[in-house]
Amino acid sequence: MAPGTQRPSSQELVTFKDVDFIEEEWCFLSHSQKELYNEVMLENVQNVEILYENLKDMGCTTNLT
Repeated sequence: MAPGTQRPSSQELVTFKDVDFIEEEWCFLSHSQKELYNEVMLENVQNVEILYENLKDMGCTTNLT
């Protein structure tokens, strides 16, 4: 992305706090919504693990341990 250009809103960075549910909110989700949330979070963790392993294989050091 060129310096000074804005990232499209569909690609904005999202933090865990942005997608975390408090217990009261979680109760209102349907079973399928909870399953989807869990699947997405698991996929995110797996992606971070893969990135970590690739960085480690390249000799890069990180603070992810």
